[in-house]
Amino acid sequence: GLDPALEEQLMAAMRRLTTAERITVLSTHAMASLAACDLVVILARGQLVFVGPPGAAPAHFGVADYNAVFRRLVNEPAHLFTTSWDASPWKPKVLALSRTVGRELTP
Repeated sequence: GLDPALEEQLMAAMRRLTTAERITVLSTHAMASLAACDLVVILARGQLVFVGPPGAAPAHFGVADYNAVFRRLVNEPAHLFTTSWDASPWKPKVLALSRTVGRELTP
């Protein structure tokens, strides 16, 4: 666990390293840092449950903030979320984006 100031510095460094030509992959449980990311991949019990822009994650899970997303993932069966990911409007956008380097994901 990083203190909030160090976490902020780390995320700023990751942001500077990330370019259209360079993808940066970061694994974190620090929900406050997700807003600094272009794209968020969320796994629950080893299953893909969301991929999309960070701001879309809470609504996808039917909650108000990232901490509530985490609580739902801990307290509910993962299959509830894999089904909702399969039906998500973000899924085809993310798949299309994955085939187009240097493109920004927008709703």
